[in-house]
Amino acid sequence: MSSSTPLYPLPKFHFQVTWQGSTTSFTEVSGLDFETEVIEYRPGDKPTYNKSKQPGLTKYSNITLKHGTFVGDLDAYNYWQMTFYFQGGQPFRGTVTIDLLGEDHSPIFTWVLANAWVSKLTSTDLKADANEVAIESLANIIIKFHPRLWQAAPYTQPSTTISWYNSRSFPVESTSLFSPSRGWTPHWRRRLSKKAGKTGSRMCCR
Repeated sequence: MSSSTPLYPLPKFHFQVTWQGSTTSFTEVSGLDFETEVIEYRPGDKPTYNKSKQPGLTKYSNITLKHGTFVGDLDAYNYWQMTFYFQGGQPFRGTVTIDLLGEDHSPIFTWVLANAWVSKLTSTDLKADANEVAIESLANIIIKFHPRLWQAAPYTQPSTTISWYNSRSFPVESTSLFSPSRGWTPHWRRRLSKKAGKTGSRMCCR
């Protein structure tokens, strides 16, 4: 593997959504797919008994956004209500930007949804013994996708050494959000450290 290639794929849990220029917190985004439909054609005098296929129209899926229900937050309902009066010039369309973020919280990959509007608003279900957050979802009809890959800084292989409590050390190949170099200590290391402190003996993790 080249030293300029990251060791791990991107996690999908760190993202942000910008709606009409303001950042809104969402817990889930789905439907980020698009395809080119196929046109099949065959002339009657073709010597082979099969159809030819060529690219046709581009199809974009509807986007679904989910987020928690907050007191006084009626933005989703207001966006949906704008579609009632669209013939009177109501600006019911807008731009939605979805950013996949890196460890430094900067965008790595961006999806721009052009001329999007809210077609469906699903309120949370209610259950007396449910121990969970109230979630509402919005279905967005979009006109066009604009995927954008941001130019990231060149990746360099980290050279980090972790010192153990028993004076041993070993190199680690990479650092992450939860690497010991960022101050996080694995739970098994904390347990061994406490045990070693009580007995005064040197221990190692197998």
